[in-house]
Amino acid sequence: MTWYRTGTVTVGNGNPVVTGAGTAWVANTSAGQAFLGPDARVYEIAAVVSDTQLTLVGAYVGASGAGQGYAILPTQSFIRDLALGAAELLGTFGAVRDGIGQGLIGDGVVATPGIRFAADQDTGIFRAGANAVGVAVGGTIGCLITGTGLGVGAVPGYPLHVQREGVCELHVGSTQADAVLGLAAEGSNGGSISYRRPNSLLVLNNAGNDAIAVTAAGIMLVGTLTPSTAHTVRRPGGEGAAIIGFGPVAGESHRFYVASAAGASSALTCYSVDKVGSTNRSINAAGTVNASGADYAEYMTKAPGCSTISAGEVCGVTAAGLLTRTWTDAIGFVVKSTDPAYVGGDSWARHLPPRPEQDEDETDAVFAARLAPWEAQLEAARQTVDRIAFSGQVPVAVSGSFAPGDYLIAAANGGGIKAIAVPEADISFDQYRRRLGRVWRALDDGRAWTDVQHG
Repeated sequence: MTWYRTGTVTVGNGNPVVTGAGTAWVANTSAGQAFLGPDARVYEIAAVVSDTQLTLVGAYVGASGAGQGYAILPTQSFIRDLALGAAELLGTFGAVRDGIGQGLIGDGVVATPGIRFAADQDTGIFRAGANAVGVAVGGTIGCLITGTGLGVGAVPGYPLHVQREGVCELHVGSTQADAVLGLAAEGSNGGSISYRRPNSLLVLNNAGNDAIAVTAAGIMLVGTLTPSTAHTVRRPGGEGAAIIGFGPVAGESHRFYVASAAGASSALTCYSVDKVGSTNRSINAAGTVNASGADYAEYMTKAPGCSTISAGEVCGVTAAGLLTRTWTDAIGFVVKSTDPAYVGGDSWARHLPPRPEQDEDETDAVFAARLAPWEAQLEAARQTVDRIAFSGQVPVAVSGSFAPGDYLIAAANGGGIKAIAVPEADISFDQYRRRLGRVWRALDDGRAWTDVQHG
């Protein structure tokens, strides 16, 4: 190592302070080195005060002077000081060498984990016990791994044990909406499973085939993923193949089958069913079919100009089989049904297209606007027909008085038609042929509860 001679010095006899000019002693000099003064004597440096000031171990004994030459001599103390420093470092970090240096850390506890963060010292990893590792979050147990399994917020009682109110989701994707699997806890003892995919919240998969899906709108789909506005169950198969069955363990007492032929009315109803094309059947029932209505009715078309027919009103049938309220146009007489149990002839809207269905992402207002034209056509078709009682019991509006047992017959009412009562003892054969039925009793609204008997 070369000697340092940059700049000049000012020294004073009997003074240990040396002042430099143009010197840079902080970077080039250290305590313990030798100062060769202007008096040619060697002094030990006690301290480097600044780039321009040194302090000697002893006083300068030469003559005072300024602007004098000098030299700083390196000494062998570098090697000794390095050895001492290395020994001190090894002593200080011996525990690190024997611990973390060999992959060993302290157990720690949940409040101060063995591995923790400088800015968050109650969060990290700790040894929870023999063969158990814990993750602390904010000084509490986040999860525990033992020989039994993984416990989230709890000591695992089985391979995967999650005990937390809230949501636990496994995400594949960059956002929560892309999550593939979600377990949503509703309580400590129950929850739901969700498998997300486009337009679906839940899909149960069987051997690679989508078996059940629940869409974002809450619509359940079985055997299909085609979005719908109604819960849908589908199964491959031809006409007559079983679709779904309900019943006890031993078998199904209620069954649905594939039907290939449409034809049911598009009017609003609680239940609509197609028919089997080969048999023309829609429903087979082993027992009775009960309904709350009191008569069997059929839809009949009204003649042009036939205005509204009220429930229980008598009307005529023309030679063309059309309903009329004109006496001279009628060849027979019937009563409009009030509360039918069964209605036939429900084909008056068959010329219309199927009722539009609301798209899954369509608002109610937009759908209502799209549905309105179809409903207007349906109502227009509905006004061309009426339900007529053909058997059973119906209330009939009677002109004049009546008594139980009387026959009701059709009679002219000016140019219109009305019903009048005729006692059994007084009825003529011509009147009997125009009979509408026989009165059982009087109703509170003034109409006659009548057994339908067309003439």
